[in-house]
Amino acid sequence: MRPLTCADCYSDAQRRIEEEEAAIFAADTSHLDNKRVEIYIDSIRAETEKAYHCRVGYWRSHRTYLAWIPKSKIEFTRDHRRQALIPVWLAKRIGERITIRTQVVD
Repeated sequence: MRPLTCADCYSDAQRRIEEEEAAIFAADTSHLDNKRVEIYIDSIRAETEKAYHCRVGYWRSHRTYLAWIPKSKIEFTRDHRRQALIPVWLAKRIGERITIRTQVVD
């Protein structure tokens, strides 16, 4: 008797969805680099004359990371400096996942 593999556990519909998601993440997003994307800033840990040191992401999602974001590239959109717009190229550089389905501004 052979051991079960992931291929044995997936239905055809699940396999199709997984293939579509892989194609979305593999798609070229360089055409979005000059657009802006909204990010959530959990906290600002430090500030210099030219940049903020931020914890980016929702703490409950377990996908937070620390990043220096230049003040010239950030635009806060909500109260208390929680939501901000930054360029897509910067979001990619600091670790945000950008796909062809990512909602961009501009």
